[in-house]
Amino acid sequence: MEETNKQRNIEDVKEEVKGEVCKTMSLIDNQTGEVIKTIVKKPSKEENMDEQFSQVSEHKEPTKRDLIFPWKTNAFVKLYCSEELPPYDSDRFLIYWIKLSKKLHQSTNVVVNRGKTFKQDTPMSKEDMIRYLNITDRTFRAFLKESMEKNIIVRYTIEGDCTRVQYVMNPLYTFNGKNINYYTFELFKHDKHFMDKINPTTLERYDYLTLKLNKTT
Repeated sequence: MEETNKQRNIEDVKEEVKGEVCKTMSLIDNQTGEVIKTIVKKPSKEENMDEQFSQVSEHKEPTKRDLIFPWKTNAFVKLYCSEELPPYDSDRFLIYWIKLSKKLHQSTNVVVNRGKTFKQDTPMSKEDMIRYLNITDRTFRAFLKESMEKNIIVRYTIEGDCTRVQYVMNPLYTFNGKNINYYTFELFKHDKHFMDKINPTTLERYDYLTLKLNKTT
């Protein structure tokens, strides 16, 4: 008899959960307080959409919450609304910069050829960028010259067994990630406009790390 009552209560809870967009309910034994079963109803895409439409229809004008939709992407690069676009003399050069800004490595802002994961990204060479932008070598040299003169892009050479050249974008205008890499910070610390945007806490961390690295070399 007791088992029959439990089974009937479970069915009642299932019926109550049915039709809800998202709900979690527990069936509890009244005599012992034991949780007999927990039922979770996860929302489907269709239910989410139906719920959003029903919310909108309840208002004469959509509210701010009605107009927010979930968005998922594997990676993104921030273009700051609070900053002006880089001060290129030509809109054509600005378009090249925007296209290259979609190829930034996370935290470093190095222009890269994308791999399957960010760890497999490889720095773009001059030839890679010329092919990607579909421009001539002469046009690229003019674009890079202005970019470097205005501190929009820095060319950084890494010496070692195999010398590598990397092209790094100024995080002042666009950035991939939340935390800037120390060595990227180093490349742009002489840019007054860039430094004016750095908060005091970040500067303290940078100074501390600089002191620590200098002691180890």
